[in-house]
Amino acid sequence: MTNQKLPIRSTIFDNIDTDQKAYWLGFLWADGYLKKNSNVIRLELSEKDYSHLQSFALFIGLPLENIRRR
Repeated sequence: MTNQKLPIRSTIFDNIDTDQKAYWLGFLWADGYLKKNSNVIRLELSEKDYSHLQSFALFIGLPLENIRRR
């Protein structure tokens, strides 16, 4: 993946006004991290959690083809 800006819903967490937003923010807080020296947020999960990662991507508007497996 290149360092291009992706079309996500970047303001989705500006107002935590639904249970779904609160859940995904907690998920990101627990399992995510910022890539050093950049504005990149990464999540690394077990293969068994791949469908959960897809659900998060859909929630923020990230195209599923931008999810990579290692």
